[in-house]
Amino acid sequence: MTEIDAGDTAWMLIATAMVILMTPALGLFYAGLVRSKNTLNTFMMCVAALAVATVMWALVGYSIAFDEGNGIIGGLDHAFLRDVTFEPRDGTTIPHLLFMAFQASFCIVTVALVSGAVVERMRFGPFLVFAGLWSVFVYAVLAHWAFGGGWLQEKGTLDFAGGIPVEMGSGFSALAAALVVGARKDYGRQAMLPHNAVYVLLGAGLLRWPVLRGRRPTRPAGARRGGAPRLRLRGHVRDPARGRAPDAAARPSTRRPWAWTSSSTARRPTSRARARS
Repeated sequence: MTEIDAGDTAWMLIATAMVILMTPALGLFYAGLVRSKNTLNTFMMCVAALAVATVMWALVGYSIAFDEGNGIIGGLDHAFLRDVTFEPRDGTTIPHLLFMAFQASFCIVTVALVSGAVVERMRFGPFLVFAGLWSVFVYAVLAHWAFGGGWLQEKGTLDFAGGIPVEMGSGFSALAAALVVGARKDYGRQAMLPHNAVYVLLGAGLLRWPVLRGRRPTRPAGARRGGAPRLRLRGHVRDPARGRAPDAAARPSTRRPWAWTSSSTARRPTSRARARS
């Protein structure tokens, strides 16, 4: 049996915490974009996703996604976390329970993403029911297709950052939910401006750094295959080994538009000439 690796386990714990942090960060982001009277409801939808999706994932969601089944849906051998212990999962060097928690963090943030499509138009109670059903019948099935040995993975699909169950699943589901609930009551009659830019910036900052680092491995900054690393500064690619841009012709010209002529006697056009042009 494979032994547990301390380094892998420590990194997966950090990555799981980072992804879970995306849920309250998303709540702040959404709460700042709605009107002030809907701030609490919008934020609590994301917080509730943290509770509802976790429970449903532990009950049946994880088993449907990662238990052996067919190409469409997994089995129920891991329902209620049966045989999900601190022993390493097959093919990994981390505890099975930690693997389940890491995958649960993606289910949680995906449910929170969908909530952004129904803000100011769905009550809190119905959203809890929707979140519980969606996390089992939609996300768990998509996760099985991409991660758990489903038909997409069997055909060679490699999804390293949740593009299928997270991005595609939340995007299409949000579109369907928005079409079903319809537009807001006052849409088109009064301005619906974001009420708090601080919430938006704080949530966006938490979503960008360092949270997204927990979703996928990245190479060191500046690392590339072959040759010295390059730094991208202000749209220019500079090579530290040479200290200059690799292609001087690619630099934007600093010459004035009226100097783009071969005549040495060209003059700057007058204001009347510029107005005509």
